[in-house]
Amino acid sequence: MQHEYRTILAERSVRLREIHRLSQRGAAALLGISGATLSRIEQGKLQNVTWRVLGSFCLTFDVTPNYLLGFDRDRMLLGFCPKCHSPLANEAHTAGHTIRDCILSLEGQGRRTALIAVQFDLTVSSIEFIIREEYRIRGNRASLVAAKLSRVIAASGKG
Repeated sequence: MQHEYRTILAERSVRLREIHRLSQRGAAALLGISGATLSRIEQGKLQNVTWRVLGSFCLTFDVTPNYLLGFDRDRMLLGFCPKCHSPLANEAHTAGHTIRDCILSLEGQGRRTALIAVQFDLTVSSIEFIIREEYRIRGNRASLVAAKLSRVIAASGKG
């Protein structure tokens, strides 16, 4: 079990570094660790990663320890929403709460697209597509509301 989490940490640390377009040396400097230590983490060979190192990853790359160690993946596979951690089968989720809603919520909070992609294990282009489609839908809705409002004002004789 411990080996599995080292493997997940290795994969995700490489992915975070690549998303941020950092060399191993640059990432190690930001994290406050040696290049050799980061190399061992990325290869899954570091036996004991300290809380300080995990905390540094979290603060530097704006992710959670759960993400780094793969616990978010486990919860998602078990049917939990990775954003709000509610069971996906409960009434709130069946009433329309989806991962798309979580992505849009994070984007609305100012979270960068690359970080959302990491959190949901999707590509940046997939996240951008979801966001673009939402803005397109909202734009169409706004146009329909404006047209309806214009008709109501015209019909009431106030326009």
